[in-house]
Order: sequence, then structure tokens, then C-alpha cells
Amino acid sequence: GNYTDVGASKADLGGSSATLYDLILLAKTKIQKARFHPNLILLNPTDWMKMCVVKNSSGDYYTGGPVNSVVNTLWGLPVLDTEAIPEGKFMVLDTTQAATVWRRSGLVIEMFEQDSDNVQKNLVTIRAERRLGFSIERPEALVGGTLAIPTA
Repeated sequence: GNYTDVGASKADLGGSSATLYDLILLAKTKIQKARFHPNLILLNPTDWMKMCVVKNSSGDYYTGGPVNSVVNTLWGLPVLDTEAIPEGKFMVLDTTQAATVWRRSGLVIEMFEQDSDNVQKNLVTIRAERRLGFSIERPEALVGGTLAIPTA
């Protein structure tokens, strides 16, 4: 695959008191054990909201609450809440070593005055184009999976 599944058991997460926060810490630890440096957590906005509203027995928010939420972080890593991650999934990653963006061609910008009726309307059509490729060379620097506490 193009990432490493967190593959957690309930025992890995501390047994019956396991939380989703523990699951994310396990993913972070797996990346560190593979000798990479995790630096980002990806969560769906709905899942991040559900984690933000969790409170302890005193009624205090685990994530700092609405007044203190300056930076979205868990376990010292920034959280990017994005629709690019499906609801119910998560990913912890080392963005510097997991993958490579390959540049197939530089940025090309072209301007056309003769497109359709541009001359009559005094318009210019601008086309900007860049060709890139993306490959994941180190799937062990990307750990994620289902955002749920395992049943066993």
C-alpha cells in the first residue's frame, strides 16, 4: 500500500480506557520507531470537531476549549482538518520524507489576444500550466487508518 495501517489492538491503546487520542499517539510512535519524524496529523473536519468537544470528568475540554484554541495540535503535532481525509479515517505523517513531488516541467504562462472574441471585447486569455508527479517512497512514514477504538 501507499501508507502503513496503524494496526492497533485495544491492548496497544491501554485496554478499556483507550481513546482516539491514544490511537493517534500510537500512529505517531510507529513513525518514530521507523526512524522518521512525524510532523502533521490529517483529520476530517467532522472528526476533529468530535475530538475537540470531548471533556474530562470536571467538564474541561481536552483540547483547550473554544477560548484557548489558537493552534490545532495533538501530541505536539499540528492538526490539519481537511475534506481530503474521509470521515472516520486519519493519517499521521512525516511530510518531509514520505514522498516526493516530481517536476515534469516548469511553470508555463501564455497569453492570447486572439481567443474567441477577445479582440472585440479588449480581453486577454491567460493560461498557466505546470506538470507535476507525486510518488510515495516511504509508506512507513505515513501511518493511519480507521479512526475508531479496536474492539479486541
